Amino acid sequence: MNLNSMAQDVITIKREKDELEYLNGYLLELADTHSLKVPYNRALYKACKERFKQEKLHPMTERELWTKIQKEFKQD
Repeated sequence: MNLNSMAQDVITIKREKDELEYLNGYLLELADTHSLKVPYNRALYKACKERFKQEKLHPMTERELWTKIQKEFKQD
């Protein structure tokens, strides 16, 4: 099985800080520092964090992710 680096972090190595934190988490911190809205990044971050908590992790399809992001915007 070929795993990308994010999958290796989350599934195999179970690191505390994964690429999601280093990349998107950092972007969210910068946005907060400069009072910028980045709704798609926040929704993506939230969807990934929820998925990473699952006992049996499986990849999200693009459609599944887009549906989650749209639901996030409807809640706001």
